[in-house]
Amino acid sequence: MGREWIWAHIRHLPFATLAAIGVLVIVAFLVGAAVAWQRGLDRAAQAGADSSLLYLVARGSEDAVERSLIEEGQYDQAIGSLPGVAIGQELVHMSPVIASNGNQSRLTWRGVSPEITTVRQGLQLSSGQWFNGEASKEVVIGQRVASELGIGVGEEVSLLGTPLKVVGIFDHGVGFAAGEIWLPLAMLQGLSNRHHISKLVVRNAFEPATFLMLSRPDLGMVEISEEAYLATVSRGLAPLRVVGWIIAVLLICAAAVGAGSAAVALADARRGSFAIARSVGVSVGRLILWFCCEACLRGLIAILIALFVLMAVDGTVLRLGTIAPELRADRVVLVATIFAVIVSTFLTVLPTLLNLTRLSLSQQLRSQ
Repeated sequence: MGREWIWAHIRHLPFATLAAIGVLVIVAFLVGAAVAWQRGLDRAAQAGADSSLLYLVARGSEDAVERSLIEEGQYDQAIGSLPGVAIGQELVHMSPVIASNGNQSRLTWRGVSPEITTVRQGLQLSSGQWFNGEASKEVVIGQRVASELGIGVGEEVSLLGTPLKVVGIFDHGVGFAAGEIWLPLAMLQGLSNRHHISKLVVRNAFEPATFLMLSRPDLGMVEISEEAYLATVSRGLAPLRVVGWIIAVLLICAAAVGAGSAAVALADARRGSFAIARSVGVSVGRLILWFCCEACLRGLIAILIALFVLMAVDGTVLRLGTIAPELRADRVVLVATIFAVIVSTFLTVLPTLLNLTRLSLSQQLRSQ
């Protein structure tokens, strides 16, 4: 009988049922999207930080290496003063990119010396290969760049009118590099007409590099670990995190108000049917069980729809200047979404449960 009772109420109030499911989906999606946004910012800023790497950058650019300018004489002397140390050179350049499919954006180009694959041992490609030679017009792009521009291995991107072939794509785990385009240092210097570098990347040589910076202030450089640098970048994203949560909370509150109104209206609408059922001998406990089963059915449908929507936007890149967080429907996001539906479902059935348990049969009948 319980199944027939549930189905009869759904058929009797189809629009109310759809509205209740819609509210649950909205709340669940907002919670899931907010969590995905925060985790996307973490991946864009800090994921893949290598504790064994130290940056040597121009003094005053410890929080933004794109402002760092180290001339050839300076970095040659620094490299010569660190014999036997694995050192890579990098030039960070901000410029628009135009893909072969017509999509375009403004992002970070990173020119790297051949030694960088030895220094940055955490570099991994999800597909393709590393570019070949300093003069090759080839690039390796981050996974987020590939998603944002809709391109893959074998296609082209253009820097200042020069087409460059994509030969590889960084793995997600590379972190900040997943939102960049990497190419040979000499090629980027020539195309951008910038004949300096932004930083030296030193591996497993903290003490020698720190001693060099202290003993040679004339080089105009300072040292900062990769972990500390990326942590600084992450702290700079705090306003974006706060704004994201504020917007999400306001939208969730608006949806919660609508859900509360709908829950109270549903409780009033069901008062008569519950009174009739109780008058013919159906116990309060059985009515609560039936109603909770109906609510669970609505919640299950809402979970399926919310998860489908989140999977549809999985991999979407939201670029904000140099930051390109990617929305990924990972386990944490999915769990948060399911939890939001469970909590919302409980809150929407609460008024009806209170009516059933607080009001006697005579009171329910008199309220009709």
